[in-house]
Amino acid sequence: MDYIKMKKMRFFSHVGCLEEEKINGQEFVISIDLGFKTPIPGCKTDNLEDTSDYSVIYSEVRDLVTSASDNLIERLAQKIADKVFEIDKKVDKVVVTVEKPNAPIDGLFASMDVVIERDRDDND
Repeated sequence: MDYIKMKKMRFFSHVGCLEEEKINGQEFVISIDLGFKTPIPGCKTDNLEDTSDYSVIYSEVRDLVTSASDNLIERLAQKIADKVFEIDKKVDKVVVTVEKPNAPIDGLFASMDVVIERDRDDND
């Protein structure tokens, strides 16, 4: 399986269960792995139309995340996976990681994360 990895994209959003998260918002770090069951044709053709245009996916995900107001990062991750499948029919599998580095928890940690993996065949 071939992958295109979009790593550590940073967006500001108002996702969270607490009122302060809804009002003040916070930074989220999003990574997306785009999986392809067969080799990406662009590996041989060197043509953009023979691969996934990650600039389009980036823009769509940015718009989705920055306008989101969900309670759970799990829900946000699912919405991102659904959006990827909607805009790019070439993607067969998507792995979405949503990191919440400033989760409202008293303690020392790098981030609280959720990782979901979805196959297009299971998503239709």
